[in-house]
Amino acid sequence: QVLSFTIGMAVLFALPNALMTAECATAFPSMGGQVHWVGMACGSAMGSQNGYWVWLTNLLDAAVYPQLAARYLVHAVHVAPGERQALLEATVSVVIVAFVCFLNLLGLSVVAWTQAIAFALSLVPCLLFSGIGLGDIRLDHLSSSSGATDYTLLLSWAIWLYSGFSSLGAMAGEVEHPRRTYPAVVALLLPLVTVLNVVPFAVALSLDADRAHYSAGYFAALAAQLAGPWLRSLFIAGANISLLGLYHSQILAAERSLQALGEQTLAIHHGWCPSPWLSAPLLDDAPPHNHHGGRPADSEDAVGATPGEFQPPAVEEVPTSNKHPF
Repeated sequence: QVLSFTIGMAVLFALPNALMTAECATAFPSMGGQVHWVGMACGSAMGSQNGYWVWLTNLLDAAVYPQLAARYLVHAVHVAPGERQALLEATVSVVIVAFVCFLNLLGLSVVAWTQAIAFALSLVPCLLFSGIGLGDIRLDHLSSSSGATDYTLLLSWAIWLYSGFSSLGAMAGEVEHPRRTYPAVVALLLPLVTVLNVVPFAVALSLDADRAHYSAGYFAALAAQLAGPWLRSLFIAGANISLLGLYHSQILAAERSLQALGEQTLAIHHGWCPSPWLSAPLLDDAPPHNHHGGRPADSEDAVGATPGEFQPPAVEEVPTSNKHPF
């Protein structure tokens, strides 16, 4: 049932969401993405409501990833439950938040490169796990089920799994040539994300179909069972890099949603820093800001803007969505 939901939601939820994002981002490449689009379609009041809830949802989602990364490390070093484990998890979470904040203070170019590197590195152990375990997939494990199914939780999880496509639009105003970039990115990411969500999960269920065993870090134990300690180590590293990238992506989307609402009061600038230095520690993000310029609305990519309206400066950036079932 879980695997069926994963495949079904790729078609019923991810596909229309991805197509909507690609279409709107190419027609209206503006900061905040869906916050701006809802405001254009439904008015400023509804746009403000949407923007607030999108921002809050992204922040709540982002808060999960540092804690998951900490759980992975605790599972890897076999720390016994207690005060020491809690202290280690809290320390790792704080370090991740501080590191992401520091990266954002360096500017968007550094953010784009680190996100691209994180995306590539997180794929390696997942592809190895899928490739090695592909021949061990057992259809009887995939088709069997035991116990009652919480369909509310299952549906919520399946929607979350593909929710990254809506966040792609939040950076539309910063992507150079969005008419070409967004359709190409969606065409690549949709099948890739679907495969990465389904195949590793199928391999894992074939190795161990007992859902009571699954918790944060258990995929690493399955990787060791499949190929040995070397794959376990790679999987732990890849999972933490992936969680770091996911946290960073959600914070980027949250900040741009807030910025789309016009909340600029915290964006205090100094010449020595290429990003807002005060909003970065408070919001864990520092988007590029330009008081005196940007892309004029009559440029080739500023479709749908009003005459004289300025768009954010163009930065060569390819948005990515890298949610893996680690």
